[in-house]
This record gives sequence, structure tokens and C-alpha cells, in this order.
Amino acid sequence: MANNRILKNIPIVDNHMHLSKDGKGIEAAKAFSKDGGTHIFLVNLPSWHHDINSVSESAYEKVFKNTLKLSTYIEDNLDIKVMPVLGVHPAELTKWIDHGLSLNQVKNIMKQGISKARQLVEDNMAVAIGEIGRPHYEVSEEVLQASNDIMRHSFGEAKSAGCPVQLHTENLSRDDVQYVVDIADDVGLSPNKIIKHFTSSPSELSACNEEKIVPSILSSKETLKSAIKNDLDFLMETDYLDDPNRPGAVLGPSTIPRRVRWMLDSNLSDKEYLQRIHKDMVEKVYNIEINY
Repeated sequence: MANNRILKNIPIVDNHMHLSKDGKGIEAAKAFSKDGGTHIFLVNLPSWHHDINSVSESAYEKVFKNTLKLSTYIEDNLDIKVMPVLGVHPAELTKWIDHGLSLNQVKNIMKQGISKARQLVEDNMAVAIGEIGRPHYEVSEEVLQASNDIMRHSFGEAKSAGCPVQLHTENLSRDDVQYVVDIADDVGLSPNKIIKHFTSSPSELSACNEEKIVPSILSSKETLKSAIKNDLDFLMETDYLDDPNRPGAVLGPSTIPRRVRWMLDSNLSDKEYLQRIHKDMVEKVYNIEINY
């Protein structure tokens, strides 16, 4: 019971969640709220989840519009603060090449979509650009280089908007993290505005902290134990997919509040550390206030 009272006195933030009008959507948000969740960073799903059969700049405008509309609906109907994160998923590149477009065509359209996301951040409709980056699966060298080019463009747009990016990549080695930081340095984006989504290994977590990239931990118990043992700074996420075709693919919508309760019950964390993760870090990275 004591821990339930503590949960009411701290924010509980899921840094990376997907919700869809065609999936559980509102029900997933309700489950998050019921278990104590207070804030969601809502990341748009890829274009093909929005009934889009061919990609164009206007297609991404539809993706963003749908995500913003869902964000507003959740805020209006539930006791949750929703912060949209808009971008172009790196898997879009191989998806639309496989559907007949050239690599350059898709790359340019994706860049245009990311620039539209930047405009929405500047209009205070979203708080970050993401998820962007490169595929987590094996691709050709040509596709990898195109992905790096899109990532560079995304970093430049984030620098222009004064916002962070949520970065999707493969599991990063120390050399990979340094490569990402070098690209950011080239365009003037501070590493502490790069959020490495789906950080899931101790080595990647450590490398991100050393290079001042912000790790967003996929909130398994083992990864959390490793992070807290080493007194690291991080964010927590589920990467909840809300895809009816892939039930249970990552973590469920109630995972973060349940993990927070477990961290307290197991004496792994105290209220001060949780405030550091769910308020101080969030405010510092996103340049926003977390009220609760």
C-alpha cells in the first residue's frame, strides 16, 4: 500500500509507445493509466499501418495527422498527458523499394516527411522527431548508406527545431555509437538530444552513457537492474506496438507502472531515483515540464 501512495506522488512515463485506431488504442492507454501511468510519448506507426498503399510526402502528412488526432482524443478522455513524437521509420526505405520505387525516390520522400515532422515540432504540435535512423535488420551497403544520409538529415532538422530525436537502429557497438555522435557533431546536434530507442544490452547502455547519448531502455528487469546498479541515467519504454497482427511482440502497455512498483518493492530503486528517471531526465532531454 505504501508503494501505491508513492506511485501517486511521482510521474510514470513511457518514453516510446505506439497506439493505433485499428488496434487496442484507447484500451491500451486506459490500462497504462489504470496501473499508474501518467505520461506517454506517442510515436507514430509506419505508414502502412495507416491504410497507405503507396508512399509520398502527403502520405506522411496523413500519418502525422492521424497520430495527432489520436493524441488529442486520449488527452481529452483519459487522465494522461500525451506527447507526440513524429518521424519516418527507417524500415520505410526497404518497404517501399520492395514495392517498386527506387532507392533515391524513397530516400527523398522520407526526407520530405522528416522535414514535415520538424515543422510540426516548430508549431508545438509534437515534442521530438522520431523514430528515425537505420534498419535493425541486415541490409545492403547501398541501403545502409542511404539510411545514414536520412539520419544525418534528421539530426539537422532536430538541430533546426531545437528538439531531440528518437533513434532506431540495430544494437549499437561502441564504434557505432561514436559514428552516430560524429554525424551529430557534423550538424551541430548535441549527443544529449539523441535518444537511443530500444536500448536492451548492458554494453549498448554503457556506450550510450559514455558518449552522452540518452538510452531509452526496453524495460526488462535484467536491463533495469544493470542500469541502476551502475547508477546510469536513462529513460524507460515499452515499445508497445498495438499491432493486431503481432500481439505481444514487445512489452504490454502496463509494463512501465508495474516495473516501477517492482523497483520499489525489490528495493532496487527509491523515490529519488525514480524522480530522476521519470521527471528530471525527461525534462532535460525534451525541454518540457512534467507535471503530475
